[in-house]
Amino acid sequence: MRRRLAAAKFLLAIFFTGLLLIWPGQALISAQSAMRTWAFCVAPALFPFLALLPMLTCSLARRAYERFLGKWMRPLFGLPGAAAASVVTGMIAGSPAGALAARNASGGMRKCEFKRMALMGSGVGPVYLVSGVGVALFGSVELGVWLAGAQWVSQILTGVILRRAFREEQELLPEPELPEMATPIRAAIGNVLQVCGYMVCFSVAAGLLSRIVGEQIGNALLYFLDLPSGMAAAARAKAGVVTTGLIAGFGGMCIATQNMAVLRPMGIRWREYFAARGFCAAMTAGTLFLRFRVFAPEEAVMAIETAAKIPAMEISMLAAILLAIPGTIFLAKRGKS
Repeated sequence: MRRRLAAAKFLLAIFFTGLLLIWPGQALISAQSAMRTWAFCVAPALFPFLALLPMLTCSLARRAYERFLGKWMRPLFGLPGAAAASVVTGMIAGSPAGALAARNASGGMRKCEFKRMALMGSGVGPVYLVSGVGVALFGSVELGVWLAGAQWVSQILTGVILRRAFREEQELLPEPELPEMATPIRAAIGNVLQVCGYMVCFSVAAGLLSRIVGEQIGNALLYFLDLPSGMAAAARAKAGVVTTGLIAGFGGMCIATQNMAVLRPMGIRWREYFAARGFCAAMTAGTLFLRFRVFAPEEAVMAIETAAKIPAMEISMLAAILLAIPGTIFLAKRGKS
């Protein structure tokens, strides 16, 4: 099986190398488009969370979140209180920060609990959905807010549905072996650049394939392969809210590859990941369909001038500060005692 997989990768590499030689211009345009989207939409929303991730998921922070939110974890999601920090980080920071937070918090958990926690927190960050998609691409704060809200609801429902799943996998996970990094900032820079690399690879692949299958099918491939570039293509093509919801809910293969690079060694299977993301895609698309097609057919959109008043970096930092508040309160109480 491994030999077949290695042979398939080798043949795929030869295939795309040939396409690069045939259409180098298309590859350059696709790469430039992916890097622009990364620089203006993805990196500003993601970097602050990745920089703060070690502090938000350290042992002291986990105890703080467990104290304030832990009592809700078991009845709602079948998770121990220690999972609260990872769940909150995944809900606010999105991917791949949620997967990294789940790995950091996995020590001492049962495998079934880790799977529930990780699959619940592998969504798309609300900051990117509001600022990067709603504001920057579609010029609508309302659309971005509904995308983020639908994503949150689908993640919560995923946790509720999975609260009794994987019960046969009861083995305890050891403390994760985390890579040594000089500083959190240096680690965050490396992770953000890695996201850029993934985006460029998947965007170039979709761009080259579009020369073979045509622009419409090429756009559909981009929707499936890379969320930021696919969203940009959906905005240019004036795709409907259902398509936009499906793209946002699924998250794309680019994000899936980044998440599974962290989660697969921890025991999560691809089919489990796809099942969770498929449910989120259906929920997000269904929510947008009800809001913009059933209850408000006119699909009111706020002006871009108003939307421009909500910069992604400021929202990212504000959300990160809110994440740190429980830890600050916890430390202050310990200092008084």
